[in-house]
Amino acid sequence: MKYKLLKNVLSKETCEVLSDEIRLIRDVSQGTHEAWEDTGNSWHEYNIFATESLLKRFSPVMSEKFKKELDPTYSYCRIYYKGGYLAPHKDREACEYSMTLCLSKTINYPLFVEGIPIEMEIGDAVIYKGRELEHWREEYEGDEHIQVFLHWVDKNGEYKDFKFDKRKGIGCIRENNG
Repeated sequence: MKYKLLKNVLSKETCEVLSDEIRLIRDVSQGTHEAWEDTGNSWHEYNIFATESLLKRFSPVMSEKFKKELDPTYSYCRIYYKGGYLAPHKDREACEYSMTLCLSKTINYPLFVEGIPIEMEIGDAVIYKGRELEHWREEYEGDEHIQVFLHWVDKNGEYKDFKFDKRKGIGCIRENNG
């Protein structure tokens, strides 16, 4: 399996709470959405506690789905605004196995994996091999879309040194750029 849509991995209520927390972090950090080179009009954050908790929670699920012993690396969240996008890319070493979760959306906004559009409803996830598969999002036309990204590596594989994204553990700050 290279990718798969998983329906209803989180309840709508959980998605609402997580979305509210992400918005609060954005506001408290004085984060204004900006035009980033590879994402257009968006705001993002690395390893907040809420998404780190999801990384821990979904680790056994990912190991089961990919039939590999996986170690967690890092979590990430992004809020896309009108004009936001994600340039076509393959992920870095710490993203050998990935899950992306839809927490909030105002309109449909598919993730493209190898050219195939995959639509997620709130609470759905797509799991995929981020290093192998080119993926992207086209320009967003809605008001706000909140997405979480969770990543793992094969415990015994080529990228095993990226466990925790070279941090001391889940929830720790990043000490280097790996």
